[in-house]
Amino acid sequence: MLQPANLLRARSRWPGTFALACVFAVPARAAEVPSDSVHFAFDHVTASGQSVFVLGDVAELGGGDMTRALKLVPAAPGGGHQLWELDVAIPQGTAYTYQYVLRNDAVSQLANPANGTALTAPASAATTTPDPPTRDLTIYTPASAGLSNATFFTSIGPIERPLRPVPGYSDLVAATLESQPSGAGLGAQLGAYAIQTPLHTILARSTWNYNYVPVLTGIPLDRIELFALPTSLILPTRTVNNVTGRGVQVYLPRQYDQHADRAYPVLYMHDGQNVFGAGGPFGSWHAEDVAGGLISDAQVRELIIVAIDNSSDRLREYNPEYGGGNTQNAAYNQFIVTELKPYIDAQYRTRPGRDDTGVLGSSFGGVASLVLGLEFPEVFGRVGAMSTSFWASSTDDRLADGDLPMTTRLYLDAGDQNDGTADTIAARDGVLRTGRVLHGSFYFAIGYGHAHNEAAWFARLPLVLRALYPIEDEPNLIDLPVPIEGDLDADCAVDLADLSALLTAFGACEGDSNYSAAADLDGSGCVDLADLSALLTNFGRAC
Repeated sequence: MLQPANLLRARSRWPGTFALACVFAVPARAAEVPSDSVHFAFDHVTASGQSVFVLGDVAELGGGDMTRALKLVPAAPGGGHQLWELDVAIPQGTAYTYQYVLRNDAVSQLANPANGTALTAPASAATTTPDPPTRDLTIYTPASAGLSNATFFTSIGPIERPLRPVPGYSDLVAATLESQPSGAGLGAQLGAYAIQTPLHTILARSTWNYNYVPVLTGIPLDRIELFALPTSLILPTRTVNNVTGRGVQVYLPRQYDQHADRAYPVLYMHDGQNVFGAGGPFGSWHAEDVAGGLISDAQVRELIIVAIDNSSDRLREYNPEYGGGNTQNAAYNQFIVTELKPYIDAQYRTRPGRDDTGVLGSSFGGVASLVLGLEFPEVFGRVGAMSTSFWASSTDDRLADGDLPMTTRLYLDAGDQNDGTADTIAARDGVLRTGRVLHGSFYFAIGYGHAHNEAAWFARLPLVLRALYPIEDEPNLIDLPVPIEGDLDADCAVDLADLSALLTAFGACEGDSNYSAAADLDGSGCVDLADLSALLTNFGRAC
């Protein structure tokens, strides 16, 4: 086995900020609320340089921001009288308003909030009611944190709930907010830390949030390993521990070594010298920080990232059409599929199937990612292509022809500063004409003020990871008892023992010798009729 070089990293939190009809059911993401595919259609006469957009008051429809309105797809390019259509995935249980607007579709005008003329008045609509229509929100946290309550953020304002002992788990406490709309996710304040996740149940340990019960000791560490994989297929790029080959860096998520029973999805990234740390001469994606922060925030799955060095033959390795056609791209693809991936799957605890294997790159690396997805659909089920050099490739034609399986999740984007935006928008429209649903199996973004560089790809990387590896894609493995209000002795039942304990403390307030914080169910400082009523409401209930 190769001996990689290791770098351990401790992280407290992702340090930056992220900038950026007819209804049919679409497949549900595991453990959370499914979406409906909403069909928008508008018949209109447009002049050349104009397009019809839809703008709504929910995030999936632009969140009321004209610059984020969604362009509908015309029946044919150019102006004239034609039907404009778009299918958008919107979570079930969502009420929203929307309207059609006419915009100048020049790339230079898309970021202009004044660029938009209403074609219709706002209309109201709603997706179907999810099953179940409501869910309880629950936060578990170590008792050693010494916290007494959690504050949940809801549509009607903040609601405080006490943290109660978890029956059978003396090291954990939990707070629950009952009967919240399914799909709303969980927003809360727990001590000094804010929580925002699409999940309904989490275990929060300081700044680290989980959808399973982790080892609760020590600092959650992630790390990056570096090795050179010998190969005769492509050029070597470095020597590591006296082994010469193609340089590869591997990011292992938090507590990888502490959870030997867990296996992880894998993302393969091109231009590996620019992926982690300080990066190369053009900068860095800081993927370890972005992924680590999103993982800690319970936004994306814990995943392994494999960053593959580029070489002096980068253009040919990444694009089979470069130079009028070449064989280097086929060799590069064979290296990844037949040598690197088997090595990674053998040496690390991966989920090797296509649904858990993705590829991501930018510029010519975007071409390389699309080619891998097109040529090896049985290997790569998730494809991200940022600022793709469509000018140098026919991959956009292949996407428009429907060559990429509908089961492959696809992300495309571009900046608006000399970044091939018009070509990427045209590719987007071609993809959508194949029947894809925006925000369903296909994701698209434009980075305003973003040029063709690592700083821009770093800024948009959170969008890619959320699209390709959302936390909702995997089952929530937290299967712990939920404390019941009134279960004073934490035995998983509200019974006579609890009633007796409350009556013993009845009438006492903080400072009194017989005061019991456990019996003060509403945290008012006194054990009173409100507490007795709450206990009696749950009398006889069990976990």
